[in-house]
Amino acid sequence: RGNDTSRRAVIFSSTISFYVLATAILAALINAGIINSPYWFSLSFMPALFAMSFELSYSVLRSAKLAHQLQISETELRESKQSMDLAMSAAELGLWKWDIVHDEIWSTDQGRALFGIAKTERVSFDRFLDSLHEDDREPVRLAIDKSLADGCNYEGEYRVVLPDQQIRWLSTRSRIEFSD
Repeated sequence: RGNDTSRRAVIFSSTISFYVLATAILAALINAGIINSPYWFSLSFMPALFAMSFELSYSVLRSAKLAHQLQISETELRESKQSMDLAMSAAELGLWKWDIVHDEIWSTDQGRALFGIAKTERVSFDRFLDSLHEDDREPVRLAIDKSLADGCNYEGEYRVVLPDQQIRWLSTRSRIEFSD
């Protein structure tokens, strides 16, 4: 990217320098009566116009190429997500990601269904704990706190109480990752 910017700066400054020099020479020739031409139209303007048009065309073509590559990447990402969703659904797996700083838990639709949580409902750590069986809440909270303090992964089993009061056993594995 830096190389491209440097190249453009050289082309632009060279074009401007050439245009100023050529215009000065042309003005001197017109003033001396050697050339009979209006000041606003000159052959020195044409190379500047060509150079700037070339750079603009290059930028437009490069933007079109990047847009096409972005479309391809989006298509591949969508297909990959569909494959992952199909595999998780078949295996009855759910994925969760907990942003501890903002206390927000993102989950796949399958993950929400396993806990009986609506797709539109905001999920916090307390909401997660509330979905657990009363006898499992404190042990799970303590185990997760220990994993966070030690930076260790968490594995456990617990019961989830669904909205219709059915009880579902879940096995979970979590990986702790810290960032800035």
